[in-house]
Amino acid sequence: MPKAKAKPTAEAVAPPPVPEEQPPPGRRQRLHRGRTIEERRAERRTALLGAALELFGTKGYALTSIEELCSTSFVTTRYFYEEFVNREGLLLALYDQVVEQVVAAVLAVEVPPGEDRIERATRARVAAFVHATIDDERAGRVLLLEQGGGSAALESRRRATHTFFARFVASKSFNYLEAGAVLPHDYDLLGLFFVGAVNEALCDWIVSPPEERRDIEHVIDAITEMHMLVRRGLER
Repeated sequence: MPKAKAKPTAEAVAPPPVPEEQPPPGRRQRLHRGRTIEERRAERRTALLGAALELFGTKGYALTSIEELCSTSFVTTRYFYEEFVNREGLLLALYDQVVEQVVAAVLAVEVPPGEDRIERATRARVAAFVHATIDDERAGRVLLLEQGGGSAALESRRRATHTFFARFVASKSFNYLEAGAVLPHDYDLLGLFFVGAVNEALCDWIVSPPEERRDIEHVIDAITEMHMLVRRGLER
């Protein structure tokens, strides 16, 4: 007689998803007001991401339960586990979504040529990053405050994001690609310094009471000035 399997705890294992009725081969089945199964799943995923942005970005990840995410999104627990393995999986997906939006905003910056093009380009990219990060403070909290220290997966995602922005700064702003074969400075490390400083400035803005916050254009000017000082130092 085979041994009975040990009963898993509720915390360790999510309930297995209940499979939906599958459409006949070669035909997509339309259910519920003309929406396909795929469309309904996409709607549920969008609703869960929206609920996560609201709850993780206001009360915080640690204080938000799966039950609250489901009640806010009007998605049942059954369908939550169809989309995400656990709460952390939802946070990772939301973090990636916010990062994609910020990256798209920065990459979309185009600056026409001119004598002061470098400084104008720097300020435009800084402004794009800042506004994409904090115009919706919930997104800023997810990007800067709610993703660190939760797990190895979250920390790995955070480090990868910082490395991406550091290399972007090094290549686009410090212009090390034009420095020749022998690089006089560790530009990637300088990029990390810059990204860390900018993130800390924005964290301070987000956590400060509204009446104590610096004007955001002043923050953008200060970040731009810091960058230009570093760049001029590198050019000496």
